[in-house]
Amino acid sequence: MPRLNVIAWAAAIAAVAAVCFWPDEGKDRAQRLPDGTIVRLASLSYGKTHRCVTGNIFQRLFGGFLPAPAAGWIGAKIHSVSNATDRLVIFFDLTQQRNARAPGGGYTATPLIVSDDAGNEFIENGENAYRSQSSNELVMAFDIPLAGHLSKKLHLQLKPHDYVKNVYCQADFNALNPGPRSLSHWQGEKLPVTRQRDDFPVTLRAMESSAEALGPSEEGRRSHHWTRFRYQLPPGAPWRVEALKVGDETGEFYGASQQLEPSDSEQDLNALFSSQEPWKVRLELERTADFASNEVWTSPPVAFPKTPRRFAEPLTTDLNGFHVVIDRLNRAALCLTISPSPAARGYDWTFKAGDAKFDSIGGGDYGYQIVYSYTFAQPNERDSVQLTLSIAKTRSMDFIVSPTPLPP
Repeated sequence: MPRLNVIAWAAAIAAVAAVCFWPDEGKDRAQRLPDGTIVRLASLSYGKTHRCVTGNIFQRLFGGFLPAPAAGWIGAKIHSVSNATDRLVIFFDLTQQRNARAPGGGYTATPLIVSDDAGNEFIENGENAYRSQSSNELVMAFDIPLAGHLSKKLHLQLKPHDYVKNVYCQADFNALNPGPRSLSHWQGEKLPVTRQRDDFPVTLRAMESSAEALGPSEEGRRSHHWTRFRYQLPPGAPWRVEALKVGDETGEFYGASQQLEPSDSEQDLNALFSSQEPWKVRLELERTADFASNEVWTSPPVAFPKTPRRFAEPLTTDLNGFHVVIDRLNRAALCLTISPSPAARGYDWTFKAGDAKFDSIGGGDYGYQIVYSYTFAQPNERDSVQLTLSIAKTRSMDFIVSPTPLPP
């Protein structure tokens, strides 16, 4: 009798849970695309840790209540993402028949456009998204840096690529915003606004949101709308805008490095920002010339050997608080290592080899150091090259403003 009671209670709990959690099979939780792919909005959460369960309906139902090892016993798969700060994370589960797209079932899902009822719209292309892929299933998690804190409802537009027809499909979902609602304590400034540091003025002249779509771009990636920023640096100043970002009171930012030219005076972001609240617009500046003596290093002439070999001893130096190592990978390639990472400490760096051109550059920033390889385009046309490395502190200028409509 006790055993039957346990079974009865388990069945009752499952029935209640099914009523509460089965809406993910409804129109707003799962859709079938023209190529046969089933796209399911698997999880939507706000916080530092995020958990998603995939499998059949029963595995998802019971796996959500079980620890990861126990969920694995019933065939459920647990996917998790963690952040240092509270973020909006959205999981999608895409399933289809084997080899329905590229050979071997290869496929991707980009981009995701997130909009809300407060007037915000952000695009994430998924290049850095969490991904778990098998022959006929792809699970992706999109980490959204900014989540509207005035909005109650979200609209999610996912655009998986159909590799057979070479077109982008589209799945649309509506969901409640899981993030907290709060009013900004910032007071917006009237544009134009000028910031000055060390006798160096920077003016933000406009933050303007478009009323029409930006239109198609490379690989079909586009945002429905866009925001234009116009700014002004002193003429002839040895600085340029390295990055333009927009953030809120949580300390999170939307935007990335732009590598703009010093002559540029405007930049567009594929995003919309609500006019109901002020935003922090951050211009990050990097020096382009007039480096101090402790910010720049020039090597002695580096000879190109007739046969590929590494340096007998790598070139090393300490520059502006960073340790630099330059070694030869082969006759046509050099390896640059800087420790610790300049970006992690608010510095920017440039590496040149006189008038020599690089055919390819590869590497990355690993937090504790950066490692890059440089392959010369025409190594046989020169006997030696002189290397120049600069490491200088970046400057950031912050403006608290609200967007205005872009003039027609």
